[in-house]
Amino acid sequence: MCPARRATALFVCLVAGLGVASLAPAQSSDNTQALFNEHCVVCHGAFAEGGSAPDLTNPQWQAQRTDEELASAIARGVSETAMPGFAAKIDSAGRDSLVALIRGFAIYKDLLYLTTLDAHLVALEAPTGRVRWDVELGKPEDNLNTKQPPLVIGDKLFIGTAGGDRPSRGFIDAYRAETGERLWRFYTVPGPGKPGHETWSADTWKTGGAAPWMHGSYDAELDLIYWSVGQPFPVYDGDARKGDNLYSNSVVALEPETGKLKWHYQFTPNGVWDYDGVTENIPVTIEHEGRLRKVIIHADRNGHFYAIDRTNGEFLFAKPFVQVNWADGFTPEGRPIINPAAIPSYEGVDVCPGAAGGKQWTGMAYSQLTHLAYLPVIENCATFYSFGVKAKEQGLPPGPSGFKYLPGKAFGKVMAIDPNNGNKVWEVKTRSPMSASMLATAGGLVFTGDAEGNLLAYDDRNADLLWSFQTGSDIRTGPVTYRLDGVQYIAVASGMGGAVGGYTRPGAPWLRNYRSGGTFFVFRLFEPGASKQLHGGAEQNPPTN
Repeated sequence: MCPARRATALFVCLVAGLGVASLAPAQSSDNTQALFNEHCVVCHGAFAEGGSAPDLTNPQWQAQRTDEELASAIARGVSETAMPGFAAKIDSAGRDSLVALIRGFAIYKDLLYLTTLDAHLVALEAPTGRVRWDVELGKPEDNLNTKQPPLVIGDKLFIGTAGGDRPSRGFIDAYRAETGERLWRFYTVPGPGKPGHETWSADTWKTGGAAPWMHGSYDAELDLIYWSVGQPFPVYDGDARKGDNLYSNSVVALEPETGKLKWHYQFTPNGVWDYDGVTENIPVTIEHEGRLRKVIIHADRNGHFYAIDRTNGEFLFAKPFVQVNWADGFTPEGRPIINPAAIPSYEGVDVCPGAAGGKQWTGMAYSQLTHLAYLPVIENCATFYSFGVKAKEQGLPPGPSGFKYLPGKAFGKVMAIDPNNGNKVWEVKTRSPMSASMLATAGGLVFTGDAEGNLLAYDDRNADLLWSFQTGSDIRTGPVTYRLDGVQYIAVASGMGGAVGGYTRPGAPWLRNYRSGGTFFVFRLFEPGASKQLHGGAEQNPPTN
């Protein structure tokens, strides 16, 4: 969402992109640019051409909205999208209208748990829907919110905050599932006296972002939680927060009982490309250099596939799985060797991958049959700009801070990687960037969905496409499978939204005017002995009579 806290600032966000000067408050062009940089770039892109929010320069988009409708959208938000209104503070009554924006529930005994965009953790009684308890995690005025249901381990709930694209300070909390009592808090930006505090210059730690806004992974064997942490703030100007900025763009290993940090590894120190490193960590055992190693595997938005020893955080390897030019390899200790020519500048530099990353927050899968990892991949590059500390010291006129995707360059891949060495085993190129999670099954299938609406089933060993079904809109989530009364089902939600509608527009223009969708599909597996092949919902070789 475009997370401004004042209706006026949101108003200027749209006006700056549309050039609707008649509606704008009395602002100089410099102030307007500054407001746009501060509040809107992360969502709408450096030139308002679309990020995770709409392309404001699209004439068709402009023509469909009157000035009054724009003003209302800014003040009140847009229903059924990720853009809320900020004309007034969000109170408990307003929270009800935000429930539609959550990304699912967690379950413990007879309770359902959800989080809200005004940073509350809520427990509902499953039979009645009544609120059992409601805990405030943080305050919207501190730019904190939550986007995921909690992770349930035993009788405890674990949740990370969102809001790292604004001045904020991220943290991971643990709560007692029955009562909502908070057990501990781990700040992902260390305060004074804590290890890692020295990686932030001056007081930048107070608003350093580093939001752990996705799920962690639990390792029952070692009794550890592995939690990935997002980018630092400000997003594109590393000079404003000198240092490595721990624990941004890192994985932290925490003891679930105490929240004590056991180890950490940082994927992108002092990140300046919005490589929001919150992707999943899967605990597996691999053979590395002749030894069995207990590791986590992690496909980061920075374009590298990692294996990290999960007992101590030792770096084993990182291999690029998309085009990468921001780094020129890694030191033996696992520190990326930054390409200085890829640092965002006032004039702009072309960097791969772009801000969409080599992989989004949607999950990869690991098969215990093939011992392969299956990735939904995004190939994209972007021009990155920074009107930051250096530009201001030089007295340059205000310019964009953010990114602009290179036109016609985005596409996707479904990829299988060998976790023992990070090498590619097979890949299937897709016209559009991949936006859905992967599902590997015991039947030798890999399910996923694409941005053009196809639910797909591949052979997990050779990438043969065995089945597909057109759902009518982008598949942005992941398919799931379950068994009921002896019958196996596959279920998936279909509906374009979030970053796919934004980051693909310049790079994949055929997705510019997508159908929004909003449908839940459930399929049952064929009966034993069924022989008819289906493709796209129709028989490939229908009978002639």
